Amino acid sequence: MHRQTLSQRIAGCGLLIVLMCWSSLGSPASSATKPAAKPAPAQTQTTPAGPQVFGVTEVIPRSERALGRLREIRQKLDADTSVSVVETALPTWAQQSDEWWNMERRILGDGGSVQRVNDLLYEWSLREAQLNSWKLLLVDSSKAWVEEEQTVDRIIANWQATLSALKGDAPPEVRDKAAEVLRESDATRRMLRDKIARLVAAQVKLAEQSEVLNEMREQLGAIRKQSGKGLLSLDSSPLWNAISGAQVARSIASQISESWLVLYDDTISLLKLIQARLLLHLVLFGVLAGLFFRLRSVSRTVGEIQLTPAEQFVLDRKFSSALLLTLCWVPVLYSDASPRVLRLVVLLALIPVLVLSPAILAQRFRSGFYVFLALYLVDFLRHYLPPQWLLARILLLCVAVFGAVGIVALLRQHRRKKPVVGPVDNAVYVLLRIGLVLFVGSLVANVVGNVSSAEFMVSPLLRLLFIGVAFRLGAVVVTTFVVLALRTPFALLSRVVRERGAAAAAHLRRMVNLTAVGLWIYLALFNLGLLTGLAEAYSRSMGREWQVGAVVLSVRELVSFVLVFSAAYVLSRILRLVLTQEIFPRIRLPRGIPDALELLARYGVLLFGFILALASAGVNLSQVTLALSALGVGVGFGLQNVVNNFVSGLILVFEHPIQVGDLVEVGSHYGRVQQIGFRASVVRRRDGAEVIIPNGELIGTKVLNWSLSDQLRRLDVPVPAPIGTDAHRVIDILETVAGGCPQVVADPPPRAVLEQFGESSLKFQLRCWVYGENVFPARDQLSLAINKAFEEAGIQIPFPQADVHVHYAEEQRREIGVGQRPEVTGLAGTKKELV
Repeated sequence: MHRQTLSQRIAGCGLLIVLMCWSSLGSPASSATKPAAKPAPAQTQTTPAGPQVFGVTEVIPRSERALGRLREIRQKLDADTSVSVVETALPTWAQQSDEWWNMERRILGDGGSVQRVNDLLYEWSLREAQLNSWKLLLVDSSKAWVEEEQTVDRIIANWQATLSALKGDAPPEVRDKAAEVLRESDATRRMLRDKIARLVAAQVKLAEQSEVLNEMREQLGAIRKQSGKGLLSLDSSPLWNAISGAQVARSIASQISESWLVLYDDTISLLKLIQARLLLHLVLFGVLAGLFFRLRSVSRTVGEIQLTPAEQFVLDRKFSSALLLTLCWVPVLYSDASPRVLRLVVLLALIPVLVLSPAILAQRFRSGFYVFLALYLVDFLRHYLPPQWLLARILLLCVAVFGAVGIVALLRQHRRKKPVVGPVDNAVYVLLRIGLVLFVGSLVANVVGNVSSAEFMVSPLLRLLFIGVAFRLGAVVVTTFVVLALRTPFALLSRVVRERGAAAAAHLRRMVNLTAVGLWIYLALFNLGLLTGLAEAYSRSMGREWQVGAVVLSVRELVSFVLVFSAAYVLSRILRLVLTQEIFPRIRLPRGIPDALELLARYGVLLFGFILALASAGVNLSQVTLALSALGVGVGFGLQNVVNNFVSGLILVFEHPIQVGDLVEVGSHYGRVQQIGFRASVVRRRDGAEVIIPNGELIGTKVLNWSLSDQLRRLDVPVPAPIGTDAHRVIDILETVAGGCPQVVADPPPRAVLEQFGESSLKFQLRCWVYGENVFPARDQLSLAINKAFEEAGIQIPFPQADVHVHYAEEQRREIGVGQRPEVTGLAGTKKELV
């Protein structure tokens, strides 16, 4: 059993005490033991329960105030137009709604397509929203007028009691004033009751129209279900029977005339909508076109931030790009308009789409796109005819035939050419084959009499293709704006844009493209008739709940928690980027303060987001406090090491004895600090290995920080020289070599000293100062330079030597020979003399 360090005990006990204090302050149990707070004294009511009788001297001043209040109420009655607006607009709205529904019901009686039913459901929702807005308007007015009527009733009661209480000797002026207040009060009450009666009548009419709309919704729901089932059944006579009739030419002529009238009415309605905001559209178009010119003139050529070929193509066609963005704002500006009327904006959008389509379409696909665009225009005109009409079926047949022929021509053209291998080309060819199957299937279904299936196979395909190209072009136009804005002098003031401009542009392009894809998917689901079903399924899934013991889990609460916490996480990342890249580099702060502030801000946002996510999920925070207090006991005893490392991480952040980028030596590990976390820190060694060291070890053990106060570090290079060498000459050579090394700083200057006398050499020490990251390169360069300088000066690097003298006896000397001293060479270059 190992012994606990002092910091571990302090950390565990400290956290336990904090959690227990927090629980004692915030838990329900502790709050129940506190004495109940004394209730605040109730405010005295200024208005008495019964009628108030005024004295003779109070009648005149109080009558003036009462008459002023009555005049104020009458002015409000005259200024209020809520009831008159509903009374004026509701009859016209009801008549138009009846005409619209009668016409659509007659058309749907012959069979309704999925797209038409979707349009009707959307228009029905617009009408319901209009009714709801009128209802809310009247509800707000009714509350106000009921309160004012109560005020007038109190005034009448007070002054009737006052007039009855006045004695005979009261001045006639006082009686006249009280009578005047009563007359004005009666007149005001009649006006209020008339207004309330009109308001109630308007509410009754709105309720009647709501019932009519509910009946429409039920019929639309039944037709929608029937249209889905009718995709697999014959809903019309075969085409050859419809064409063989005797009155075919006259029927087609009448259908053209009727559809032209519908198209004319919708065009007039659109022009009336635009006429009120024509100046706004012109200003918006002018601003967008002017922005293109201005951004192009002020944007600088930055190496990392470059326009893509598609963006450059769009930039060269400024007016078409501005027109496309202007038309994209039409559904936003006219969100309450009928979808059939707003669809006419597509005719104007054909112009910029045709001009800008080469930006995103390869040369081999453009001719096919133009063919599909023409087919889309034909299908757009066919939408103004009931689907079972002969002219509508003929137009649908033409769309299917020419579409199939166009796809076959594209496939044969590309089959004759050299095959192109790539994911995009393969996907396009797969989609072309699927389109061919759909067009042929529509042709067959139309001929045999299944018009609903024939329309469902072709019409959504053409619409989604056009919408997809338009959205993709809109995304390219928006990204062109963004990239040009990033290249302006104002944007280049940002360090992020200057240093990471290409990455920022890529992130923004990705966000814009994802937004465009999301909108396209939404419209695709709407056109396919799946949006309503998915919305209902989503509502049902969000309402599902599970009960685990006393805890009730809801899908909606879990989704809310995840979304809120994810938003907090993204916000913390953005805040970290702004602080580290934009704010802190521009402010002179003491060492370690920026890292501490950044860490506090990031985890503070995460903590606040976590609490907000719990609140949004419906979690009672008092229960969380109780759970944390119980958890604190386990933390204090079972997780002491984790808590110790956590507290040590806080000490490292605020006391900052070690910072990111410091060169440290912890035990046998020497390297640079890469990261300081709440539990452990990462040190990267010289050999590239990353060592994860618990924060408790960095606080509780000795750590050698080579860059705590500054980055300078003294480098000691030992240099030996032979005995007998001029020491001053060696010192000059060493200092000269160090002064010529680029890694050695000039202040303090390098210095060489004779450190000691060795057995076979003079030991010199070269002392110089370098920055921490240049220690090892400087040591290598200095060693090579000193060796070269010694060679040029004729100074040899000494090696260890030893003289061994061997003494022999007299007899051995005579055997060897008097005066002879044979030499024997030993190990390590030692020389031995035999004596």
